[in-house]
Amino acid sequence: MAPEEINGEKLDHRADLYGLGATLFACLAGRPPFEATGGSVVALLSKVLLEEPARLQGVPPGLEAIVRRAMAKTQADRHPDAAALRDALDRFLAPSVTGEE
Repeated sequence: MAPEEINGEKLDHRADLYGLGATLFACLAGRPPFEATGGSVVALLSKVLLEEPARLQGVPPGLEAIVRRAMAKTQADRHPDAAALRDALDRFLAPSVTGEE
């Protein structure tokens, strides 16, 4: 659940980008970005609002930056749309241009 949904704010497509970022985090880390202490939903929602996810160990910094931007606490700090997120992932995955043939 995106932070703005927890706060009862108006939702737009960037809430879905947050969800995709959280899913990518879980795929890369092997666990969700936030876990409730003792199974408390209130504790879990509080973490989503107030804490940053743990560092992604063994993940290249560029990929981690993309995931963290997708999971930014404020909508304005996320990728503006799914195409921008896709483009960031494409740039990360593209082979480096070395000038060698």
